[in-house]
Amino acid sequence: MTRIDFAIAGFQKCGTTTLHYFLRQQPGIFMPEEKEMYYYTRFYNTPYGRRYREHFFRGAEESRLIGFSDVDLIMNAPAIQSAVNDNPNLKLIVLVRNPLERLKSAFRFEYSKGLELCSDINDALRQDQATQRFQYVERSLYADKLLVCRSIVGDNLKVIKMEDWLKNEEPIKSQLKEFLGCDFQNALLEPKNITGKPRLRRLSQLINAPPKSLANLLSLLPINVKAWLRLHVKVKLDSLNTKRGASITSINESVQLADILQIMEDEKTAMKKNFGITWE
Repeated sequence: MTRIDFAIAGFQKCGTTTLHYFLRQQPGIFMPEEKEMYYYTRFYNTPYGRRYREHFFRGAEESRLIGFSDVDLIMNAPAIQSAVNDNPNLKLIVLVRNPLERLKSAFRFEYSKGLELCSDINDALRQDQATQRFQYVERSLYADKLLVCRSIVGDNLKVIKMEDWLKNEEPIKSQLKEFLGCDFQNALLEPKNITGKPRLRRLSQLINAPPKSLANLLSLLPINVKAWLRLHVKVKLDSLNTKRGASITSINESVQLADILQIMEDEKTAMKKNFGITWE
């Protein structure tokens, strides 16, 4: 089984895609072409799990650092433990941003994909509190999950504040070089996966949430075929159908729910207390 040295473990909408493809440019690092692996969070101990895992690491050389990304990993302590059991020296990189801004970004992202049907963020939050489909609030609560993660991996945890790297990426690169123990080429942390405006909202829904009959058919395909379709068909269709950086004017993203705003403020306090990370 391929040795894994590190993982980008979350949080969603905090720059994980940008970091994944930055690290993938480095000659001393192997990162899968497809970003989200989901092996430990979804396919661990399944009949085809090992084959699924090795599919991601085909072509990996033992002389390079080997990593992967899974934004669900930080949400799943048993999955982290399984990853560490398989790879005792595993290092975890976790990115965070202002909790309220992450929540808003996630709402815009899911809406742009055609998955979120509410155009008002307050309605979306009320609905999500009941269903937990998108976990808007839960995925913006970092501190408790990071404390659990630190209890499992100890010093093999690196937390990066997204706003710091947007302000000046060089110190972040230096921290990553020291943490991972490898040199970097002069590559830029170019923003990826920026939410944009769908050209055809119905097409976005079809791409990202296909009808059940089509989803069932796709589930029967071999792992390598499904991976190829995700990488070369779904991603390209999604890209063609999205105006990157264009604002979605049809939505209201001003959070008015007092209880949610208080939870976000409490989270900022918890991050300052436990990790020394602050936001205005």
